[in-house]
Amino acid sequence: MKVRETTPAGTMMSVAYDERHRLVASDDPLGNRTSYEYDAYDNLTTLTAADGGITTYVYEGTGSTRRLQKQIDPLGRISSWTYTADGLVRTQTDPRGFVTTNSYDTGGNLVSVGYSDGGVATQTFDALGRVESTIDPIGRRTTYSYDAADHITSIRNPMNEVRTFIYEGCLLQAEVDALGNRTSYTYGRFGRTTVKNALGYVTTTSYDNMGYPVSTMDALEHVTTTNYDSAKRMISTQDAIGRLTTYGYDSAGRQNEVTNPRGYMTTQVYNARDRIAVIDSIGNRTTMGFDSMGRLVSTTSPVGYTTESIYNLGGQLVANIDQEGHRTSYTYNEAGYQTSIQNPRGYRTTNLYGSSSNRLRSTRDALGGIETFSYDLADQQISLINKNGGRTTYSYDKAGRTSAIEDPLNGVITYGYDAVGRDISTTDQLGRIWTTVYDAIGSPTVRMTPMGERTTFVFDPLGRKIEEKDALGNVATTIFDSVGRVHVTVNPLGFRTTFVYDGANNQVEVIDAKGNRTTSVYDAANRLTATIDALGNRTTYGYDGNGSKTSIWDPRNGRVTMTYTPRGQSESIEDQLGHVTSYSYLSTGFLALRVLPSEDPTTYSYDALDRQVTIQYVDGTRVTYGYDPMSNRTTMVDSTGTTTYAYDLASRLIGKTDPGSLRQQYAYDATSKRTRRVDPDGGVTTFAYNPNGWLTTVTDATGSMTFQYDATGRETTVSYANGTKETTLYDALGQTIGKSLRNGSGALLQGFTFSYDPVGNRTEIVDANGSRTTYGYDAKSRLTQDRTAGTNAHIYVYSYDAMDNLSSSSETGTLVTFSYDAANRLVTSSDGAGYAYGVDGGLQAVTGIAAPVAMGYDKEKRMVAHTQSGATTTYGYDGDGWKRSERTASGTTTLVWDGDECLQERS
Repeated sequence: MKVRETTPAGTMMSVAYDERHRLVASDDPLGNRTSYEYDAYDNLTTLTAADGGITTYVYEGTGSTRRLQKQIDPLGRISSWTYTADGLVRTQTDPRGFVTTNSYDTGGNLVSVGYSDGGVATQTFDALGRVESTIDPIGRRTTYSYDAADHITSIRNPMNEVRTFIYEGCLLQAEVDALGNRTSYTYGRFGRTTVKNALGYVTTTSYDNMGYPVSTMDALEHVTTTNYDSAKRMISTQDAIGRLTTYGYDSAGRQNEVTNPRGYMTTQVYNARDRIAVIDSIGNRTTMGFDSMGRLVSTTSPVGYTTESIYNLGGQLVANIDQEGHRTSYTYNEAGYQTSIQNPRGYRTTNLYGSSSNRLRSTRDALGGIETFSYDLADQQISLINKNGGRTTYSYDKAGRTSAIEDPLNGVITYGYDAVGRDISTTDQLGRIWTTVYDAIGSPTVRMTPMGERTTFVFDPLGRKIEEKDALGNVATTIFDSVGRVHVTVNPLGFRTTFVYDGANNQVEVIDAKGNRTTSVYDAANRLTATIDALGNRTTYGYDGNGSKTSIWDPRNGRVTMTYTPRGQSESIEDQLGHVTSYSYLSTGFLALRVLPSEDPTTYSYDALDRQVTIQYVDGTRVTYGYDPMSNRTTMVDSTGTTTYAYDLASRLIGKTDPGSLRQQYAYDATSKRTRRVDPDGGVTTFAYNPNGWLTTVTDATGSMTFQYDATGRETTVSYANGTKETTLYDALGQTIGKSLRNGSGALLQGFTFSYDPVGNRTEIVDANGSRTTYGYDAKSRLTQDRTAGTNAHIYVYSYDAMDNLSSSSETGTLVTFSYDAANRLVTSSDGAGYAYGVDGGLQAVTGIAAPVAMGYDKEKRMVAHTQSGATTTYGYDGDGWKRSERTASGTTTLVWDGDECLQERS
């Protein structure tokens, strides 16, 4: 017998039954058929899915006692079951052969589950058959209490922390956590109407006569309403400021339209079964394709780029393929766990699972690097051995919360929790403790450093932070509007910044503390299309269908254009002068080629882990990199020679040797703060810190330099080895308002005070010698005037064009004007100077001055030569871009770097 049914969307579904009224076939609206076969006892024996995958079921016993014994999925993976005499599942064996064993009491209650790794979880029951306690495989017990109506009235966790529940009839009236914090509920005819949290704040919900929520009033009495059609489908919501969002549906009741408060609509398109397209508010269409099983198999972006997904008969994703044919492949073991990922370059990462469980035991990367994991019987990870052999171990409290982490160098961080599981303390490897205090609903109200400095926070009834007070009592506040957007921020000096939004929550205006206004404009897809600065200068933006920015028109009408690969990666950038830089990529998405406007190419290559190993320049120079298994860089070979790096088991840099055997060594404390550095000449510098981790002392061969701080961590005093002391004063916002330098006898060597305007521009400097300098700014905070009275008296006046280029400078009456090309590069000044640039953008020459200058650059736009008055200086750089040498007619200076600090200049 075949039955046809017309869906609300007007499509046809059909099902077929045999003479025993058993379902034997079902066809979805697209004609995809699922078939069913049965044995003589009406047990399903074969299910053939629409994609041809066959699942087979094998039974034991006869008649009504037949039970499922074996299931064979479309990939041939077998799961099996055995039973007790009462028909309860005794064992379950997964496709890898791992057996789970169940035990029951005389009442048929499941009292224990034994796992293949030897772990056993148990349960106890009361006389009414209710779970009284559970004990996990490592002995952690949770207990339960009930009322006469079988409601759970308390849960006691393994830490003896109790959560209680109070009922009236069948309705939950209150929950009380382990700290005594109470959440209460009241009910109306159609459902829960109020929720009062532990601070007494109430949220109220109203319902229609069908029990659907129609309005919600939060603790600040902001009301959100919801409307429904006759089919009880949500058709509109209105927020606390009256913004309306509407929803439309097709004939099948599927939501196909959403109109936002700005009036812009997003549309969804369906076929007989699936959603096949989404059209945004400006017509960009994303199309989806599905297979016979309803799985997403293709997605086509608005610019026509298609990606595909392939599944096996078991429904597992086995490949993703992009439009260019780049394939990422996946494999799985018998239990369905992922065993490998092969990227489009053919490199594979593999996963290995336990011999007695399905827990992940190790991963092997494409170069053979192995990470190993171990777990306890409760599935908690207890160790990680990294690719360099460093071991990290993890400990847990009885509630399963991380209590300690021991790093590969045996440093231990411990964590403390309150009775409801909130992190209240962190103790670092040196025993220093950071603490947090919470209010009754879990908002952090105090954070305290190891030295006792307190930062406090105040939250509104909706849990939003509205005040932050630092350790010196300076207060910053935030004001929210009725729908939760930041409306005003007030800094500790009382200056306000105001934010304005459109109906879609796009920030359209920012008004600073001086009343200067910056405006943003958005299109129907909520993409930023223009910004208008405080002086009315407008910058506009264009986009492609994927939302990638394709053009920028600046206020001087200069245009920068961008193109993208089908995958959305930057393909080219054309500047305002038509100079194009282009890019191409590997199948894995990493940059392979860059071509500068000069048409000079730079190529990049990567190892099997996609780590950059070479940079090849057009002039034949090359940078190469080597790595250890943890991806720490071990070598860099560049035009200056070879640099090597060494690391400890925690991947901290402990040694670096620059070309010329210039070696540096480093040591650290247990928290990875650097404590010792040895420079290439054997000079030792040591570093010490206070309990907050702030640097307090630097000692080298010349003596010690010490640092003191205020309670917020700002440096207030620096004492030098020669006895000189530098003192800094700050205002409530952290702006420097005073600085003095005194010798060892306390005599003032230098002293300054500083003043600022409401937006943080420095407006005045008063020197202890009596001179005073004042500064003026325009609405964009650009310096317009610099006036000094007293010593070195002067008046400087500046003006700018719409792109913030300096257009004129008048220094004590001498006016100089400046002109720029479309790319905002300085080309001439009225004092006769001219500036010339290479096609790749580097300044090559300055003419029209007493001593003309010529400059040369490498392909990273770094200056490599500077010639003036017949004297040439050349510069060399390492592969990281740090200047390593300066060569003049009188000799060569070698620079030694420690990170971004120039440690030595060696001649």
